[in-house]
Amino acid sequence: MFRVTLLLCGIALLCGLAWASSRGGAAPAGPGPSSPPPAPPSSPTGASALPTRPGSEAGRTARTGPLARAPVGEVERPDPVAFPPMPTPEASDWLAVHREEGQTFEEFRTAPRRIPTKERHTLRVRPLDDVEAFGVPVALLSEHLTAYYGLPCVAAERGAPPRLTTRTGALGQPQDLTTDVLDWLRGERPSDTYGVIAVTTRDLYPEASWNFVFGQAGLRDGTGVFSFARMEPRFPLPRDPGPRTPDERALVLRRCLKVVTHEVGHMFGMEHCIERRCLLNGSNHVAEMDAQPLHLCPTCLRKVVHATRVDSLARYRALEAFYRRVNLGAEADWVAGRLAALTVPASGPGR
Repeated sequence: MFRVTLLLCGIALLCGLAWASSRGGAAPAGPGPSSPPPAPPSSPTGASALPTRPGSEAGRTARTGPLARAPVGEVERPDPVAFPPMPTPEASDWLAVHREEGQTFEEFRTAPRRIPTKERHTLRVRPLDDVEAFGVPVALLSEHLTAYYGLPCVAAERGAPPRLTTRTGALGQPQDLTTDVLDWLRGERPSDTYGVIAVTTRDLYPEASWNFVFGQAGLRDGTGVFSFARMEPRFPLPRDPGPRTPDERALVLRRCLKVVTHEVGHMFGMEHCIERRCLLNGSNHVAEMDAQPLHLCPTCLRKVVHATRVDSLARYRALEAFYRRVNLGAEADWVAGRLAALTVPASGPGR
């Protein structure tokens, strides 16, 4: 079989075990993150690599599916203000160098994917090293994943593969090979586990020709890994041992939540979103990731509700409470706005 690595900077066809998707600004080894990442070897070439995308709000809404037939609790309103369309990408952004056709709700529903069951529904976050020293507790990541996907998530015991391929990155930083971690994780899933994602403080790379990835996850085998390393504003310098300012804490936490939650989304079989601003957008570099939201668009939310049967209103309430408690005020206010919109009776077609 084949592993298709959707690096949030490139698409590379590798011989392997399963579909996989990675989040991060990967590029051929060479320039550091301060330079615009060049197109990887597998990226499309030519004047434009942009996919064909619906150019109207009606076209974007159509990809969500017929809402009138959606089960109760599975519907978000495709509000173009709350869920703006994807902007025209800059030269180094993900969609400027990657041809992606996106994934409609119906394509997701009918695709082969790993299904949560009564016996196999737990998510696990597995630290590979002393990630607590980074200042973002694993328990906090687990709590967010529980609220976001509606499945129980636990912090697993720390452990690491006995053998791990490493190298020195372009900026002099140590890097670990993601596929070694993913191969090891397949044997580290208890019988009740839907998926397990490892977290490390070390930088990652998926193969020799790439300079880094933020993370990588399997679309069908329930494994993933992501790195805290590039979430640090001082990267590639070591973290300052002193306390972070409130703004720094919020920035780092927001970045970590985005990457781990994005990767777990891929475990459910969700491909990159190309229609609206969404957590499942691809990102080619840290600045692009920072500009993307922590929430899902209506199409991707409908996929999550279909996969895990979480109630969308209960999900929003849990997320608002979480964001308030960890001082992510912008995210909490956005969720509160959606709760207000969804609890007011709607009128018109499609509801």
